[in-house]
Amino acid sequence: MEEEDGIYRVQNGILERIHIDDDGLKKLKVGTASFEALRLLQGRMRKVLGGYKPDINLVADAVLLHGVSQDGIEEVVKRHCAAIFTAS
Repeated sequence: MEEEDGIYRVQNGILERIHIDDDGLKKLKVGTASFEALRLLQGRMRKVLGGYKPDINLVADAVLLHGVSQDGIEEVVKRHCAAIFTAS
C-alpha cells in the first residue's frame, strides 16, 4: 500500500495517519547568538510583567514584528547577511 502526504504510524499491524492540528506557528531556525539575545530579553520581561515570563516564541514574534517595521531594516539585514557570508 502506498501512502503519501502526511505522517503515519503502524499500530497493531494497521497503518494510520497521524493528524496534526495546525496552530498557525511556523518553525524558524535562528543562530545561537540570536537565540541567546531572545532568552535574555525573555528573562528581563519577567520583571516588566510582574513575575510572568512569556514564552520565547511570543518574545521572538514581538521582536520580529517590531523589527520589520523599522526604517533602515533592509540595510541591517544586508550588513548581517554580508557578515555571515564573508565569515564562512
